[in-house]
Order: sequence, then C-alpha cells, then structure tokens
Amino acid sequence: MTAFSSTQPFLKAHPSHYTFTTFYMLAKELGIRYDMLKERKGMTTSSTSLSTNQASVQTELFRPPLTYPVHPYDEMLTRTAERYPEHVAVISKGVNLTYRELEALVNAFANALQELGVSKGQKVCLFMTNRAEYVISWFAVTRLGATVSPINPSYKEREVAYQIDNSESVAVVVQHDLLPLVEARRTETPTLQSVIVVGSNLHQPSAHVYAFSQLVRTHPPTPPPRPQTGWEGMVALPYSSGTTGLPKGVMLSHKNLVCNAYQSIATARITFEDRMLVFLPLYHIYGIMLMGCAVASGARLVLMERFEPERSLQLIQEQGITLLYSVPQVLSTLSEWPQLDAYDMHTVRFTQCGAAPVPPALAHRFQERTHIPVMTSYGLTEASPGTHSNPVYDPQLIKVETIGLPIHDTQQKIVDIETGERELGVGEEGELITRSDR
Repeated sequence: MTAFSSTQPFLKAHPSHYTFTTFYMLAKELGIRYDMLKERKGMTTSSTSLSTNQASVQTELFRPPLTYPVHPYDEMLTRTAERYPEHVAVISKGVNLTYRELEALVNAFANALQELGVSKGQKVCLFMTNRAEYVISWFAVTRLGATVSPINPSYKEREVAYQIDNSESVAVVVQHDLLPLVEARRTETPTLQSVIVVGSNLHQPSAHVYAFSQLVRTHPPTPPPRPQTGWEGMVALPYSSGTTGLPKGVMLSHKNLVCNAYQSIATARITFEDRMLVFLPLYHIYGIMLMGCAVASGARLVLMERFEPERSLQLIQEQGITLLYSVPQVLSTLSEWPQLDAYDMHTVRFTQCGAAPVPPALAHRFQERTHIPVMTSYGLTEASPGTHSNPVYDPQLIKVETIGLPIHDTQQKIVDIETGERELGVGEEGELITRSDR
C-alpha cells in the first residue's frame, strides 16, 4: 500500500492508517495542480487562489482541518435524540419515527440482542432491503459494541452462507421473504446462533428463530449497559468485491465511520433541517454513509426500498426533500421521465451523484430539466467511504466532469502507474492515491 506522509514523500504505510485506490484520470480534469492542496505542515508557503468559471476558492481556507468528537458510533444517535427529540428521524412505508422514538427502539432491540447472547466484538449480519428496522438494527448492534456485517439482499443461498460463515456472525436480522435463503444452508454457518425475522409475525417458529416485532415489544427502551468501546475498535464489516476471488470483509472502526460522517456533513453542509431521500441500498457503503450523516446531523431520512421514478418524484414533493442521493442511471431515468414537469422539486438543494462515472452531458441534461445542481463525488468502501466531492455552496465551483476535491483532512497525489512514486503534472494520466488519518 502506498500513501502520503505528512513529513516525508510518499512511502509504504500500514493499511490501518492509510487508504489506497487506483482511479485512472487526467490531472488536468481536477482544474488545479495538486500542490495547491498539499498538507499545510511545511509543504505550502504561500496562499493560492483557485478559479473556476469566474468563482474562486482561497485554498488555505477551503475545507480546513476539523476537530472530531471522540465517541462510539451509536452515540451519534443518542446525542441527536437529546438535541432534537421530536424531529422526524425516519419515514418508511407507513412508518414515521422521531429521534426520541428511534432511540427507544434501538435500546429495546439492543436489550433483546443482549439477552440472546450478542456481546462486544461479535458479528451480526443484516439481510434486508431499506426499511426502518434496518436503521434500528444497525444502531442496536453497534450499541452493544458488536460489529454489523450488511448482506446484499440480492445474494443467493451460497453467497449468504459464505458471508455469515466468513464473518463468523452469531446472529442475523433477516427480512421474512429472505429467510429461506438463510435456512437453506444452516449447516454451513456453524457460528450462527440466532435468527431474527423482520416484517412478519406469522413465520413458523423454530429453534433459535425470533420475531423482531415481538423482541422490541417485550424489552425495555432503557439504554443497555454500554461496553468500553475503543475508538479504533471495529464497528462495521461490509463486504466488497475485488477484482479476483470472493468478496472480502472491510474492517471499519468507530473512528472511521464517526469521522467520515462529520467530514461528509461539513462537506455537504447538512443540517437538522435537511430531508434526505434514500433509495440507495443501506447495505452498501454509500447507504451506510447516509445513515451516519442523517443521524449525526438530525436530518430526516426518507427511505425507499428501491428506486421507483414516479414514487421518488412524489416523495420529493410531499416531503420537501432537500438532498437527493443518486447514481448516473437515476439521473438518466428522471431526466427522461414524461411526468417530470408535473412535480415541484424546488426544495432540492443538490443531488449527490457517485458510485460510477457521471457523463457530463447527462449531468447538464438533468440540471436543465430540474434546475437541481449535480454534485459529483468519489469514495470507496475502504475509505469509509468519502474522499472527494465538489463544493455545494456555489454551483459555479462544481465541475461535473471530475470527482471534485479532497474532503476535509484528506490528502491526495497523482503519481505514475509504473512506480507509484513520481508525481505527475497537469494533463498526465496516472494513479490517484489518497490518505487520511481519520
């Protein structure tokens, strides 16, 4: 792994402190030279102004270093429930929960999991589509100091069994219609002790199978005893497919997810007044980031099980959505939707588009049809996840043909592909290396 050192040139570094990714690009597409963005400790001796479309950024004041509260991941919810108890936290298919109610349900389910034997350091898989119970389960597991391992709900039997077994999970919270996929290969998941079923009280009871609804009804909403959770302790184990072999678990710490949530909030200027439409899957690192951003800021999380163009437009209008999270295919579909002009979308501040390259022509087309700025960004699971995004406070600074600029407390460098050591100039194609202590 190659990464940036604050005191030396790029050198080999330990993976727990650094992030590496290969992303081919033209340095000139960033619109600046990298040396404008180098770390401030002894590396930049003069201020620089970055100009884009007649707008400018004073780089020494652009995305300055931040301070980060040091606390367990789940405490983001507790803090927000104390600040904004009656603000709506989650809306999903007839469910409407305030932050006070969400905190109570998380405590109840955490108490239930603890009674089932789940404890600090153990793994619990979540195997569901987007729904309120996903958010409740996510924070309940982390509240016990256990680790969440989200499973892609489109997985088949073999893939489900592989992740449960490979992660050594002791429990799985599963949507009722996905339960057969878990049960089909129980003999291949020897560590699995408890199966909690969401969305149905009518499943056939069997040994070690429990109904989610009954567990939250029969356990107290008071906080369970919180274990001593280390800042560097693992809180999430999402699986990411590489170029070879089976998907591999990516170990993310409390520090990783808490700091990246605050970095993302600062970069996108998210507040408790925002309303986020999320149809991107919560099992994916993109969705994990959005859960953290919403809960840490006090924003409203409006969930959809999957993207449906007409329903998305209805929710934008009905809920006064301010933040729309998308991928290129969503922009394409909405841009060509016949009834698009029938909906009021004036409340949307911007759409953040990532997970795949965004064709500039598509972004411009979407902006023309909706008058919503497209903010392109970049990240990866190993970075938990955000590393780059365009500024959101001035549309003139957004360059949709790029991944944007490094987020707070993140350094980057573009080097040659052959050695990974020679820094490239403007217009040269190479490899992007990013690093953050967060």
